[in-house]
Amino acid sequence: MDRFLPAFRTKIWLTTAVTAVGYLLIRLWFPLPPYFNRVPQLDLRAFSPSLSAGFGYGLLLLILFGVYWQTFQWARQHMVAPAFIVGSTLFFGLLLLNSYPINATDVYRYVIRGRVAAVYGQSQFVVPPDAFPNDRFAHFAGEWSGETSPYGPVWEGIATAVAAVSQDN
Repeated sequence: MDRFLPAFRTKIWLTTAVTAVGYLLIRLWFPLPPYFNRVPQLDLRAFSPSLSAGFGYGLLLLILFGVYWQTFQWARQHMVAPAFIVGSTLFFGLLLLNSYPINATDVYRYVIRGRVAAVYGQSQFVVPPDAFPNDRFAHFAGEWSGETSPYGPVWEGIATAVAAVSQDN
């Protein structure tokens, strides 16, 4: 088993390097500083306006998930030092620190829809977020502000509970 250890280390470092390159591409493609204070929040289409750019983004994510899956499979077969796991997690987090949260804008829509029920006592399935233009979070609803919720009652119940607890925070 020990004779396979150098090959395993090479594989792990190779997947770490490929992941780092992928994350650097994301950081360059979706930079945070020029867009962090923009309202409404940008969606993927703003950064990838063409079909080929959208496919490129999808391919990049597919490659990153594939590398992650392969690394996970290798790590299950060998002992990986916890320090390496924590260190690589911090390293990747730092690489992504200044990238725009392109896939996280939905969270803002969950917040505002939860507020429709928790703060205003209305149904997210009947009343869209733009019915409350003076809400402090309304500008985060983005291009879906005029739409009612496409999600089911369980999810909206969770969003409502979170909004009820957090109120204006």
